[in-house]
Amino acid sequence: LEPIRDESGIIRDFRYRLTNPANAAVLGMAVADIEGCTVLKLQPNTRYSDLFRQLIEVAETGERQQTILLFEGERANGWFDISLTKQGESVLFLFHEITEQKKLEEHIQAQAKL
Repeated sequence: LEPIRDESGIIRDFRYRLTNPANAAVLGMAVADIEGCTVLKLQPNTRYSDLFRQLIEVAETGERQQTILLFEGERANGWFDISLTKQGESVLFLFHEITEQKKLEEHIQAQAKL
């Protein structure tokens, strides 16, 4: 993801330079339709998420971040294990969709309370 900065240098969005079929499947789109688009064009609510804040932090500090979060967007919904790493001026965004794992954990916890 390539940061898009305003005239004062503040990151306002990120552009998909490359993506893969796994990301395309989560977004319900073709790879060719994602590359070149911005994160906020595809998922406007991302602007208010912890994920967007973390993308900015990684782009600005270069410090790698890993997180597990529930993401509820316009195109993607579920639990994700996410790794963010700065690569040059861009941010490498890797994820594993773990919704089924989280549902199983919740089920086990509910059973343990019985």
